[in-house]
Amino acid sequence: MPLRNDFEFLIRQSTRAANWVAEVVRRDLNPAFFAVSGKFTLTEQDGLGYVTRVLEFTSDQRKELPKGLDIAQPQPPADEDDDEE
Repeated sequence: MPLRNDFEFLIRQSTRAANWVAEVVRRDLNPAFFAVSGKFTLTEQDGLGYVTRVLEFTSDQRKELPKGLDIAQPQPPADEDDDEE
C-alpha cells in the first residue's frame, strides 16, 4: 500500500499544481485560458460511489510558490565540440 499512497499523493499534488499554473496563466498571460472548464478536478472512488474534488494549494502553501511563471527561454548549452576546432 505505500506505493499506492505515494501515487495518490503525487496525483493530488499534480492536480493542485495544474490549478495553480492555470490561475497564473489566466492572471499574467491569457484571461481566457481554461476559462470554460475553470479548474482541474480529481475523481476518486469513495466507498461505493465516486467523489469529484477541486484540489488547490492552501494559502500557506501558496506563499512558498513563485509569484509567477518565468516564461523566458533558457539559452541552449554551449556545444563543447565547437571549441576544439
